[in-house]
Amino acid sequence: MTVVKYSFASSAKTSRPVAHVVRRPAVVEAMKQSQGALFWLVAPAGSGKTSLCLDYLQDRGCPSAWVRLDEADRDPASFFYYLEQAILSGGIASDWRAPTFLPEHLQAPGAYTRLFLRSLAPAIAPDACLVLDDAYNCQDAPFFGEFLRIVQDELPPGVHILICSRAAPPAVCAKALAYGAMVEIDSARLSFSQEETERLLAVLGVEDAAGKSEAVFEASQGWAVAIVLMATWLQRRPEAARNFEEHLPNLVGSFLATEVFEAYSSPERELLLAICWLPYFREDWAASLSGVETAGEIIARLVASGLVYEYSGRQYSLHRLFRTFLREWACINVAEEKRLQWVDQSVLLMLSDDDADVAVELALKYGLFERAAALIENQSADLFEEGRHQTLERWIESLPQHLHTPWHDYWLGLSLFTRDAARSREALLRAYVAFSDSDSRQNRYMALSWIVSTYALNNLKSDVPLVEVLSEYIGSDDYERLTDDNLRAHLAQAVFSGLALTDPGHPDFCLWQQRSEDALALPASQTIKIRILAWLAILSFLSGRYRRMDELCALLDGLPDLQELSPHAQVLAQCIRALAMLVHADHAALPLALKQARRLSTETGIINLDGINAMAYAVSRVLAGDVEGGGAILQEALAANHTKHYFMGVTLELAQSWITAWKGSGSSLQFAHIIRQTGRDSGLMMHEILGLTSECIAAALLDLPDLAARVAELRRLGNSGSIPYAAIHAELLDAWRLARAGDEEAAVPFLETGLKLLRQQSEGFLTSAVPQILQPLCALALRRNIEPDTARALIRVFGLPPPPDFPAYWTYPVQIRCFGGFELLIGGRSVPSQGKSKHRQMELIRMIAAHAPTPLAMGLISEILWPDSEGDAAHHALETTLSRLRTTLGYNIFIVEHGAVSLDRQFCWLDTVVAHEAMLLLEKQVKQKDRGMAATAQTLLDLCRGELLFGEGAAWIVARREYWNSRMTRAFSAVAAALVASGAAIAAARLLARALEINPHSELVVHDLMDTCLKADLHAEGLAAYQRFCRFSLPVLGIAVPEKIELLAQRLRKGGNE
Repeated sequence: MTVVKYSFASSAKTSRPVAHVVRRPAVVEAMKQSQGALFWLVAPAGSGKTSLCLDYLQDRGCPSAWVRLDEADRDPASFFYYLEQAILSGGIASDWRAPTFLPEHLQAPGAYTRLFLRSLAPAIAPDACLVLDDAYNCQDAPFFGEFLRIVQDELPPGVHILICSRAAPPAVCAKALAYGAMVEIDSARLSFSQEETERLLAVLGVEDAAGKSEAVFEASQGWAVAIVLMATWLQRRPEAARNFEEHLPNLVGSFLATEVFEAYSSPERELLLAICWLPYFREDWAASLSGVETAGEIIARLVASGLVYEYSGRQYSLHRLFRTFLREWACINVAEEKRLQWVDQSVLLMLSDDDADVAVELALKYGLFERAAALIENQSADLFEEGRHQTLERWIESLPQHLHTPWHDYWLGLSLFTRDAARSREALLRAYVAFSDSDSRQNRYMALSWIVSTYALNNLKSDVPLVEVLSEYIGSDDYERLTDDNLRAHLAQAVFSGLALTDPGHPDFCLWQQRSEDALALPASQTIKIRILAWLAILSFLSGRYRRMDELCALLDGLPDLQELSPHAQVLAQCIRALAMLVHADHAALPLALKQARRLSTETGIINLDGINAMAYAVSRVLAGDVEGGGAILQEALAANHTKHYFMGVTLELAQSWITAWKGSGSSLQFAHIIRQTGRDSGLMMHEILGLTSECIAAALLDLPDLAARVAELRRLGNSGSIPYAAIHAELLDAWRLARAGDEEAAVPFLETGLKLLRQQSEGFLTSAVPQILQPLCALALRRNIEPDTARALIRVFGLPPPPDFPAYWTYPVQIRCFGGFELLIGGRSVPSQGKSKHRQMELIRMIAAHAPTPLAMGLISEILWPDSEGDAAHHALETTLSRLRTTLGYNIFIVEHGAVSLDRQFCWLDTVVAHEAMLLLEKQVKQKDRGMAATAQTLLDLCRGELLFGEGAAWIVARREYWNSRMTRAFSAVAAALVASGAAIAAARLLARALEINPHSELVVHDLMDTCLKADLHAEGLAAYQRFCRFSLPVLGIAVPEKIELLAQRLRKGGNE
């Protein structure tokens, strides 16, 4: 049978009905005067909801779209499909098509809802009206509540939505109702008045409507359908019109429809019973089904009576209450054979009209299961691709089990895949067995690949472990005998990812990982390849194999036609890049990548990787020093995690435990325990290891006595699964435990092993690690020269603060040099000054750094850097520049206290501060004649590469430079004099020569150097200093050679004979 995709919806479902409307100006005017954009019409069937909507639309004269919802629309894909068709049919949005609903949207239909509405907003007519009729059929579906919530935010001004239902608005509408954004119109307001009853009777052709209206109104209580049925009865039974008041009370009761139906002629009843199975019909269909030649005339009379709606294209639909009655009456009074013949013919008519949806629903509802089974099998692939998984599940499960083919079970398993992994696995296993029995190798491996995939994505521990599935269902050479490259790639990825999470120590794990990587070279789907790369990236990240990220990014970039990727593949690719940036601690590039990821998420409505992206951003902010900001990002992501995707949830929980441990909160242990317990319950070893690692870190910070036992268990689990992440943490935690107990010698072997393992896998990044443990370990490593490059990498990546004594061996995230010229390094990389704003930022840092460690008054800074600005404006400019610098640097290195600014030594190394401390020590040593003064002076000379901010001539710089030159000159001269006095004149001369390199125009240093050279018989060196001074310094100073220097030069020329 030819596959029939579900078609452009029929006019009866997705277009506005044509009907004789009785105007209800009071109700309509009240609606028009309302400030609300949403109207919820709630009343029993037949209360005139549809008629009121038509009256409202007619009064406003606005473009409109109309969709009649049914139970099938509980499937979000079906709902949005038919909503799109209604919008197109109504012509309220020109040149617009809805974004494609993808299977990936099923995990978070709210994201697709927002995508749908945002795409519609610029295209929809500004005064358009949308009617959702019969909303009670699907208003309790979870996605529909989200639709109502989101539509309140995204509905363009001027656009109105009318929702007709038999049930009250759901709870999600409470706020909108309270604030008037939604207006509820109940059955009391919908009830007809006596005057409106009279007008309706007249429209329906009842004679003496005025005379009969009071009795009809009293009997019907304004119920619209009762008025219509009474009018029909009065016209069909004119003999009863004289005493109709006596019959009305009975007619309004349960016998009303029967009385009306029996008033029709035999041809009319035959036609009604034949067409009642159809949700909509045409004149030729009615004639064909009933055999009544005058079908057209009968339909026209029914339309005039109000019991049949007419739609564009001469399509018709029975009033819902009347159709229900007719079907129930037929089931009781018509022979089953004839009834099923009508249904079967109706199914065929639906198929001929390309409306396979309705055909399947009819066949299932009335027991034509064999026909339904064939139709469902033919439609399954299309329904799955279109995301109509709930519809597919409902159809297949409605079939008797004996009619299930292997394909029914296969598609049932796929439809349940993201929502109920246990049932999905059961259905797929049935399909696998059936395919195996029919010797369909390719098909059984298709089923198997999805069976295995359920182990990577579900949170329920299976009764059958994955290892048993692999051993029972996959032979040693089965994979190699597969001929379909897409199937090979999918199966390899499924087994690899399943083993990685459930049993990474399995003997065949490396084999399946290699098969996954080999699949990247197959002529398979790009989406499958990127899915493989994404799994490799995520598992490399979780297992601690961080160096693999560069390789995976290179493989990603090497794939052809990256611009033509499917939306889901684009989202996966962006996630891979974000994780790579995180492990490189590239805090500048990561926000830009995540901005692109958010744009993709918004544009596609695919948000199932938002959790990983949020985790990366939160951790990046924490590593950059913004712990509170990272925590806020994470909390927002946890609150917005509507995907119910188990793996994404665990990723966010891991970050939550990490950040709370970073803050030193005891709740980190609780979060860690949740992760570990979830891993145990689900049979996912990887997540159990993640949870146990976080538990060990929390136990260390809380000083729990069983830390050693916990770490031993972590080492055992890590070794069994070959997880570097666990092994590294186990070694470092034991080192920390022993060092904290005072036994550094015992800690050293563990530290050596841990840092060596980390060097092999990372450039300094380590998931779950916290500063409280890393900082003392890095200090120990640097003191003992244990893997110093790895220790420095950890300091750089984690922004670890230095120990309290600010040791020189420490690596600071920000380094600023002022001596010998200005240099700013972030993470060891120079920060260039580009553009006017960046230039002013660098000026500010230069000024604060040059005056360090003394805080610099903000008023003085403003006056110097913004001399032409008023006080408040200059102060605001300073605050703005400080804020921009925090963004530029990626660290908040400024301390603002008491109206002054200084640089935070926790993050910032400054040569001016180190020089100041060295000068204080040197001056003290000179005063005390300490023998260590020469070494201190040498350290200071090594630090100072030249004059302060060499080459810059601003007035404040010259003043600060003179301060340092004067201070250093006095100190070095004093040290040189002490050295000469102790008989070390040559050492003194070398010291002064170095000092002269830093301050080449110092008259005092030149004099002392020449004098010391004279005493040390270094005549050539002394004269060389004199000649340099005369050639280079005198023109700069603008003076003649000082007499005392000239006298020394003469003595040096004479060889020191005088």
